[in-house]
Amino acid sequence: MISLYSQIILLEICIVTILHLLSLYFLKKEKKYRRWLIWLLSLIIVFTLIIYCQLRSDKLLLDKFDLSFSIWLLSGFIMTYAIYIKVKIAVRIILRRIKGEYYHYNIFGGKVINQSYVSNSEFKLFLFTIPFFLLPGSYFVARIINWILYGHL
Repeated sequence: MISLYSQIILLEICIVTILHLLSLYFLKKEKKYRRWLIWLLSLIIVFTLIIYCQLRSDKLLLDKFDLSFSIWLLSGFIMTYAIYIKVKIAVRIILRRIKGEYYHYNIFGGKVINQSYVSNSEFKLFLFTIPFFLLPGSYFVARIINWILYGHL
């Protein structure tokens, strides 16, 4: 049987994967991502039910369970995924800057950036990930500092 911590880690990986598929779905609007989202949501429901039944059947397991470690791990996953999204969008924008098709010249002969340089979905996704970077990221970093200074999370 799988231990409780590995079940919770798998549940957290599913949650981060759902965030990734949601961002892909909003960027590309393809049906295949919707099917994966439905599958992962059902997987999260199954994992949650298994963990709930396991904790309900064994009361001693609940006493040994360290919730702060689980929350710290989830905040680390969310923070790294938010960084991944921001870097991916920044790299796309930098690569578009190199291409000449996103510029036109104004009356004075200067280069002007077109509006298609940054798409609306990229801009919205970049703004949407700001709280997911700041809040879990600050918790994750604060817990790491606490672990370094005092030896516990």
